[in-house]
Amino acid sequence: MIEVDLIGDIRRTYFEEHVPIKEIVRRLAVSRATVRKVVRGQATSFKYDRGVQPAPKFGGWLEVLSDILALEAKLPRRERRFTQRLFEELRGRGYDGAHDSVHRFVKAWRAWSSIRGSLSTISYWTTGAKFPMPKDLNKFSFAGTVIDEGLVRELATGAFLDARRNAIFIGGTGSGKTHLCIAVASAVIRAKARGRIYNLVDLVSQMEQEKAAGRSGRLVEKLLRYDLIVIDELGYLPFSQPGGQLL
Repeated sequence: MIEVDLIGDIRRTYFEEHVPIKEIVRRLAVSRATVRKVVRGQATSFKYDRGVQPAPKFGGWLEVLSDILALEAKLPRRERRFTQRLFEELRGRGYDGAHDSVHRFVKAWRAWSSIRGSLSTISYWTTGAKFPMPKDLNKFSFAGTVIDEGLVRELATGAFLDARRNAIFIGGTGSGKTHLCIAVASAVIRAKARGRIYNLVDLVSQMEQEKAAGRSGRLVEKLLRYDLIVIDELGYLPFSQPGGQLL
């Protein structure tokens, strides 16, 4: 966009000081076309709005460059080539288009690849959490309950993990404990933490089976790889004393 002050400077220099267009271009660091547009018109501002950015017109080179970038993405970051090197490779293969087209495509491809990778990781971790059903905080009605909505939403940020603190949800049957636990855990996992939910009785049963098979400790090693562990139904169903000792 050409600002009002610049338009005023161009007109004053041209009409009052009678400076040639070539000299105005040099003094004000603007293009010749801009100076001509200002001195020939009466507008007080000029703005260029680009519509949809056209896709780089590579023709068959789009697929070639995409294949190259896919291979580059598998390399350590420090070994990936800058756009100029990729452009030079394409030129060596016969590409005669502009560097700017290559640059725009590479930038867009890598940005999308990064987003796609993050989404894939989050999807994998969410599936691995083994939630019995999807739950969301926005679908929980806090109205008419004694639940502190602000505190619950703060838990959903995952800050308690950084502080290495535990969170316990206490309430009667049907009060929403499981819903909130899953919703909070899901939000934390979407923020890229690894988590897993266990029914307490099932967890104790797995530990007892592991001990009986002479493989004690393997489940614990697995649990230590998680950032977040949700234990549901604590205190609702009985389990054996030896199983409780394993916890």
